[in-house]
Amino acid sequence: MEFLKRHYEKLILLVLLLAFILSMVYVLRIIDQTKEITEESLQIPTRAADYEVHDPKAAEFEIADYWQSRNANWPASHARNKANPFFSDLVVTFPMARCPGEDKKPCGKIIPLYYFTEEQPCPFCGLELKKPPKRTAEEGQLFLNNIQLTQEEATRFRLNVEDALLDRDNDGFSNIFEIRVAKTSPVDPRSHSPMWYRLRLQEIRRVELPIKFMAVNTNSSDDKSRWDLQLNMVNKRNREITSIEAVGNTIELDNKTYKIADVKLVKKEIPAETKGGTPRISDESVMYLEQVEGTDKLELQVGKKVFSSRPKAIMKDVGVRDGMIICDIGERFRMGLRTTGFTNYRVKAIDAKAMTVTLENPSAVEGDTTLDPAGRKMVVTKKGMIPDEMLVNFENEQLREDGMGMAPRGGY
Repeated sequence: MEFLKRHYEKLILLVLLLAFILSMVYVLRIIDQTKEITEESLQIPTRAADYEVHDPKAAEFEIADYWQSRNANWPASHARNKANPFFSDLVVTFPMARCPGEDKKPCGKIIPLYYFTEEQPCPFCGLELKKPPKRTAEEGQLFLNNIQLTQEEATRFRLNVEDALLDRDNDGFSNIFEIRVAKTSPVDPRSHSPMWYRLRLQEIRRVELPIKFMAVNTNSSDDKSRWDLQLNMVNKRNREITSIEAVGNTIELDNKTYKIADVKLVKKEIPAETKGGTPRISDESVMYLEQVEGTDKLELQVGKKVFSSRPKAIMKDVGVRDGMIICDIGERFRMGLRTTGFTNYRVKAIDAKAMTVTLENPSAVEGDTTLDPAGRKMVVTKKGMIPDEMLVNFENEQLREDGMGMAPRGGY
């Protein structure tokens, strides 16, 4: 012990010296090993191919045969497991509904329809929900059995016999009309009759225009160019806006450009009506509009509704739900979708007596512009070109979407 007490400092230095020597040996060893690394040892080994080489001209890649041997419908969505009632494949989303809420605790939030059909409480406000009334199976079959395809027709296009009044390719024409009348493909959105076939004339009448002349402020001047004319108009977003105009200004109305040509100031005293001893004055001033590129003229009286100067044709597009087209002579409109292709039309003539509307091709420059590509004169009538019993049955489609056997659309 006496030896350790006298030489402990030297011993500590000896231990540190040994540790240093060992560290240096280790470092030299590492440096020596780095000399053994070559370019080859740094190469990543090539992975064996996990695919097979196929001949693109092989029979298995014949597109026509491929689709004939497979079902082209988009598969219906199903729950991934029984424990999860909410599922979606981002193409067919699960049905939603709005919680009606309570008088004391209003909710009104969007929740899965599952809570209603299973009579479970709302997950937000706790309101006990009840099943919505459903159409009975007997009532539903009245629609589904209204008209049917033959088994041969259904097999040919991979449809169900009950799909007669559905529109599988979403071109606005029912499957049975395309198969039996138009002789077009009910599963190809580009194969369809001319779009104007979907039109039916509802009525011919003058329509109210989205403008109202509200007031005149003369600014204590006889110079009409200094008068302020207040107009209330409805914009494209269906919002009413107020603008202050002057004589000579132009405005956009009914897809036309009009110039404010003149204003007639008419102030009349209302008999037997006073306000604080001052007689009431009725403003019956009139504004005169003239079409910039045309002959159309309009008169706007303060506070009165404004109607089109010429009768307009109101046509229903039976190929879409709640589709309406309102046009007068010379106006253009477009029908179709990106998938079906677009077709432009222009109203050439309106016959209120015969209740017909004649259309024309706005891009045609020679020949009879009222003929469609098939050579048929484009005349819209109240009866239309599609028989009543072959119109797309949107109620029928809704029934199938609610679970009566319709495959999800969009698989073609």
